[in-house]
Amino acid sequence: MEILAPAGNKEMVHSAILAGADAIYMGTGDFNARAYTESFDDESLKEIIKLCHLHDVKLYITMNTLLYNHELEKAYELCHKLYDMDVDALIVQDLGLISILKKHLPEMELHASTQMNIHHFYGAKMMEDLGFQRIVLARETPWEEICRIKRELEIEVEIFVHGSLCVCQSGQCYFSQRIGGRSGNRGACAQPCRKNYRLYDEKQNLVADWGAYLSPRDLNTIEEMERFKEMQIDSLKIEGRMKTPEYVYSVVKNYRESRDHCSYNEKELEEVGNRGYTKGLLFDDFKHYGEKKRRGQKGRILGEILPGKKKTIRFYENVKKGDIFLIENQKGDKYPLTLTRDHKKNEKAHYSHIYDAKVPQQIRRVQNRSLKEECRRDLPKIPVNIQYSMEIGKNARFLCKAKGKSVEVMGDIVEGAKKIPLEKEKLEKQFTKLGNTPFEAMEICGKMDESIFYPVKKLNELRRLAMDKLLDEITQYPIHRSPGGVYHFTKEKRKERKTIFRDPINEESCFKMPYFMGGNEIDNWEEFKEDISSILLRNIGDLQWVKEKYPDKTIIADYPINILNTEAVHWANEWGFDEICLSIEAKPEEGVEIRKTTAGVLEYFTYGDTIVMTNVFCPFSLINEKCDRNCQKCYYQKGYLEDEFGEIYPVIRDGISHIYFHDKLDHRHHIQELKNGNFDYLRIQRGDFCE
Repeated sequence: MEILAPAGNKEMVHSAILAGADAIYMGTGDFNARAYTESFDDESLKEIIKLCHLHDVKLYITMNTLLYNHELEKAYELCHKLYDMDVDALIVQDLGLISILKKHLPEMELHASTQMNIHHFYGAKMMEDLGFQRIVLARETPWEEICRIKRELEIEVEIFVHGSLCVCQSGQCYFSQRIGGRSGNRGACAQPCRKNYRLYDEKQNLVADWGAYLSPRDLNTIEEMERFKEMQIDSLKIEGRMKTPEYVYSVVKNYRESRDHCSYNEKELEEVGNRGYTKGLLFDDFKHYGEKKRRGQKGRILGEILPGKKKTIRFYENVKKGDIFLIENQKGDKYPLTLTRDHKKNEKAHYSHIYDAKVPQQIRRVQNRSLKEECRRDLPKIPVNIQYSMEIGKNARFLCKAKGKSVEVMGDIVEGAKKIPLEKEKLEKQFTKLGNTPFEAMEICGKMDESIFYPVKKLNELRRLAMDKLLDEITQYPIHRSPGGVYHFTKEKRKERKTIFRDPINEESCFKMPYFMGGNEIDNWEEFKEDISSILLRNIGDLQWVKEKYPDKTIIADYPINILNTEAVHWANEWGFDEICLSIEAKPEEGVEIRKTTAGVLEYFTYGDTIVMTNVFCPFSLINEKCDRNCQKCYYQKGYLEDEFGEIYPVIRDGISHIYFHDKLDHRHHIQELKNGNFDYLRIQRGDFCE
């Protein structure tokens, strides 16, 4: 069972390896769902790959954003480069990129990103049929469904077990994009879910003042390790590419300890930052999923400020010089206090510059100097055995072995000494000076004639050559890969059709699949009415079930399927969609460009209300203590959120929460351009909040 660590920079890679991670996932700066992590040039990335492989750690690269047409070739070129660098796998979301990679880099291992929102057996089966080696299940997937997937399918299963949570269904959040153009599906989320809101009921009465009603607590499932082991989950994923090396080190170390030795340090996990903990929707932990008051990542309470003329701190445990605590002043603002010396448990200390601190108050350590130093220790060296042969008249030979690999280097002809001979101790000492290499000599032995001469400079050159070759030999895997194919952007010629305005949402002959259905729900779904001719899908995983059960129906891909480029349209046509509505993230000019290069039936969302968040969690449950998740009987079945700018967002509950944007998506000023683009349909959607 793999412990999978996040990394947003080189220091986090170092901390993950040091803590015992089995694999690391990171982005390259382009096309990954954390656009603001460190960007790596080719040489830096090669070094990281070598470092990981040297320590038997796999490296997965995230390519899990939606792509526009003009980005496809660049994205493929990057994938090809990563393939040649021996990256272990790519984590992908975009259907167009997936199609390209399956055709042109068939040996590249692909993992289906959580952004694809696969949360039931049929979706997992579809990913297996598509050729994915692994699926990163959506965070909303219940444990019972995960167990079914593990029992009945061969595909590897990866689940999130620790870290920050998105309240919205994976890959279904358009909130940030609609507010300011920063798309969460393209790695630039502005995190509107972490803001404060007011809650209103259906009659627009204020029912709850400012609170973090869309901000979940952090996930922590370390107590469930035995369940993970029993079900043989393939990979336990830790969130946190935007966090610190200390966080990565502490969380990875504790999850590894829990897996290997059934023990962990709960206090240490608390200290590296959390918003309060929940076991998440994975284990149906709605009771602890959210809280009204938004908490920052506050660390652990390790002291208190006592009343008195002088501001005195009493420490609950031993603390060290350089530790940083967070102090709240009388106004409610917070500032850091860096300790200037060590303090013992229960010791009282005076710090004059916290004169304005609120009293009494407990204070939290937000930076642990000891942990910071610990996670920056040098990585363990790799032991090397060295054998040499130094015989007069023959080439100098050195055989170096490490981690089951061996390399041999040969030098110049060994000569007899005319003056001062090379001593055996000198030779062995010179060849064990491995310095800043990742190796250390454990054993060195061989045969050597008496009274030989060999320049020390030549010995040093052989040593460097041997270590370079050994590093390449250990880290270059898989060794045998066929070269990938060449990709060129493809176009299809379409037949001219008359553009029709329609709203499939309100057509009686079109059945609308729910935005979220668990495996148990989908298995027990009632039969469609006979007059239903088409089915509108909002989740890619539902396609497998519909094709199996209703092969004669017209299948329409709604905008949450996130089809945003020509190749994705080609893929969707091949895999059974009869009609496609492009993602609402496609601007009119981009939609027209896609229409020019595709032949299938294509629709563009032109006007109407859009759902910007689909949440299993209900924001009103935080004020409804009697919530039993029976939305049909709930007073808050409909309501509103108000943000800090006074914008109002309607909320409808039907088992899950649908949060609508405050304004309609409106491309009516592009009507002529869209009509000239020859779309088959332009959607004018009449929803719950339209005129």
